[in-house]
Amino acid sequence: MRWRLLRIIFLIAAFAPPVVAHEARPAYLELRQTAVDTFDVLWKVPALGDTMRLGLYVRLPETCETLAEPRGRFTADAYIERWRIRHAKALVAFFALFHGHAHGTELPAGQSGLLYSVGFVIATGLLHAVGIGIGTLHRWPAGRVLLRTAGAGVLVGGLFFLGRSIGWLA
Repeated sequence: MRWRLLRIIFLIAAFAPPVVAHEARPAYLELRQTAVDTFDVLWKVPALGDTMRLGLYVRLPETCETLAEPRGRFTADAYIERWRIRHAKALVAFFALFHGHAHGTELPAGQSGLLYSVGFVIATGLLHAVGIGIGTLHRWPAGRVLLRTAGAGVLVGGLFFLGRSIGWLA
């Protein structure tokens, strides 16, 4: 039975017609916040050679102010434009809204939104404090050794839990 199935698969593969699909190279838009109201824009679209690019263009809200005109160049397979914009309120609010929505959907059903928010703010503050502590430790040679040792400990712990989950360790 198994050999018969393998023969059928081989015959189908041997006599299948060639298949051609269209090329799938998506465009890429990156907004990198450099200040509260300022963003660097990177727009990358597929291109053929040094003259033909895909006819897609960025259209930002009319309230965006262009601080630096777009500078474009062709690479081997893309056309890349970079420029800087300012948008005081709407763009920042857009990111804040979706960031808040993402965390809001994590709220367990029937729980207090106020207590959840307070806990979230406290956890964020503690994470910042840990980051500041790590940055402070990294200033000194002994602190760097301590951080590397802690990193190795995290690695060993991760490998332990991985081994337990896939059955390498009893």
